[in-house]
Amino acid sequence: MIDIDEVKEALEEISGLDSDTLDGFSVLIQNAVASADAQFEEDSDLAVMYAAAKANYDISLALNSQDKITSFAAGDVKITEDNQRLESAKALYESIIGDCTGTVSDNGFVFKTV
Repeated sequence: MIDIDEVKEALEEISGLDSDTLDGFSVLIQNAVASADAQFEEDSDLAVMYAAAKANYDISLALNSQDKITSFAAGDVKITEDNQRLESAKALYESIIGDCTGTVSDNGFVFKTV
């Protein structure tokens, strides 16, 4: 089983968020750890990074869904949102998934035709 404290430590480093802020997203972090436990047959640094990257992406999605306007212009209305955090989190998550190819377990099967 993956140590959630190791995931939180890695998450603090990659997200730039402090532990108090991350405590507000404990459900998302626990979900990411459960997902990593289901995907990896044994604990490893890669499994911890996978869980941290997934949690970072999920947290970024949650933060992005909040109404955060980075600029506003009166007159001709112009509203700008900053999606850089979300884009960076997605890129990191996709990179980790690429690193995991061949190391995650696949216990599923598919019926094609009979």
